[in-house]
Parts: sequence; structure tokens; C-alpha cells
Amino acid sequence: MTSRTPVWLVASAIALSTAAPAFAQSADAAYQQRLEAYGDQRAVYDAQSADYQQQQRDYDRDRAKYLDDKADYDRRYGAGAYDRRYPEYATRFDSPRYSSSSDYYAEQTTFDHDRQIYEDTRRDYDRP
Repeated sequence: MTSRTPVWLVASAIALSTAAPAFAQSADAAYQQRLEAYGDQRAVYDAQSADYQQQQRDYDRDRAKYLDDKADYDRRYGAGAYDRRYPEYATRFDSPRYSSSSDYYAEQTTFDHDRQIYEDTRRDYDRP
């Protein structure tokens, strides 16, 4: 039995030494596949990132154009031109109690009344 043990050890050492490169090659191939998959994912991410950055630049350009146009309008007609023309409408909504005030309910009642007149008139007009 003692003669078999060294033979078995030698045989297993030879088998492992010849199998090690095969294991290394398969591990290396799997690593290369993962590396290529990562490269593909990174390329997709970079493309999406470039698209997003372009959209951001477009937004910034459009926003700057809007602000320039607004400044031109304000220079031409004055900032808050509508509010200066109708000051009673410009300030009444500023009050936090407006929505529960008698002014609000009076306007709501007037609106409902006018709407009902409109509906009645429309119904009468549509009648054959």
C-alpha cells in the first residue's frame, strides 16, 4: 500500500497540473465575456448620458430664449401690465381668506346664475 500512495500522489499532481491551464482558460473566457458585457452596458450608458446632456443644453437654450423674450415684453409693455390695468383683480386673490370670504361666494353665485341663463338660452335656441 505504501507504494501505491506515492503513485497516486504523482498521478493526481500530473492531472491537476494539466487541468489547471484549462480551468484558467475557462475562467479567463468568462472574465472576458463579463468584461465585454460591461463594455456594452457602458457604451449604452454613455449614449444615454450624451442624449440627456443634449436635452439639458436644449432646455437651457430654450429657457434663456424665454427669459429674453419675457424681458423684451416687459420692456415694451411694462412688467405686470395686466395687474396695473386691473389692480382690483391683481390683489384680491393674495388674501388667504379670499376663498372663504363673502366676495368669493357672491362671485360664485353670480357665475352660477349667469351660467344657468346661458344654459336656458342655449336650450331655447336649440329647440325646434
